Amino acid sequence: MLHLPSFSTLVVFFSISFITFFSTYWLESTSTQSELNLKEELKRSESHFETVEYFLFQNNEPVLLLNADKLDMLGDGNSLSFEVPHGKAFSQKSDTPIYFSSSRADVSDESELIELNDNVQLSYEGAEFQAKVLRFWRNKNYFSAWGNIRSQTTNAENGDKLEITSHEVQGWPSQKESLYKGEVRGK
Repeated sequence: MLHLPSFSTLVVFFSISFITFFSTYWLESTSTQSELNLKEELKRSESHFETVEYFLFQNNEPVLLLNADKLDMLGDGNSLSFEVPHGKAFSQKSDTPIYFSSSRADVSDESELIELNDNVQLSYEGAEFQAKVLRFWRNKNYFSAWGNIRSQTTNAENGDKLEITSHEVQGWPSQKESLYKGEVRGK
């Protein structure tokens, strides 16, 4: 003889099944919502660090190495701001590193753009620059600087030194070329 469950047993079984299904669905949807909320919160958050040694590598190759007094990380780490940084950046187009220091540096996502502000010093093989503001595009191996430009370059072949002052300068370190603009003076 076949024994069928009673109506109340079926109702309890279906109720438990429905509650289990609903709870699982609700937990999954709130979990996803929680993750979205966390991501949004991270975009608005800030983190602060003191006495920082920052290293960035891509494909086991150095991209950016620096020391700084402070680091402010804005959002989800795509915007970094360093106080009193001293470091070096590496370009994909050159084996020669670019050395820099300033009062402040802002670094964009994956260190493609490095903006240096106040008391800027930048140097590479045979050239030194001082400026108020300097932007270095790492993957293009190109920089643009303005504000009280002072530079000193040394000719590798004969050792001649050239000192130039101007309002602006653009530079291509891997080609060892620079273009000066605005009240250019040299000696």
